[in-house]
Amino acid sequence: MAQQTSDQVREFWALPEAAPNLAHTILAAQILYENALTMLVAGKARPYVSGAAGSTMLGWSRNHYEAPAGADLVLVNDSPAVFKRGVAACAGKAGDLPTDLLVGKAVYFDDSSGTVKATAAANDLSGTLRAIKDGLYEVEI
Repeated sequence: MAQQTSDQVREFWALPEAAPNLAHTILAAQILYENALTMLVAGKARPYVSGAAGSTMLGWSRNHYEAPAGADLVLVNDSPAVFKRGVAACAGKAGDLPTDLLVGKAVYFDDSSGTVKATAAANDLSGTLRAIKDGLYEVEI
């Protein structure tokens, strides 16, 4: 799969609402689609990309955010961007699909659509594979 290009509906079955991640700055010229996988790099939220050095997993974007070209989008303290955590259904990367042997172990994200793979590339962020159901991978972050 490729980078996410629109808001999407995603099945979640474990969501720790009491402790979502928050961010106050969205990197210039970036769009965080609703339910897109996002990361924090140098204190700024952006769509997840595989192999980004110095990145931290934020989670699934709860809303749609768009930063203008040429300027970061800075959100006020009482209205930060919110990112879901928990277990979500994700597609697998063709040619590098996780198997049942990885249940309870790390799998690695490939793009902002949440595509997961069995093999890590340098600086990839991961989640824990909880189950494989109906061709989707239930991954906890």
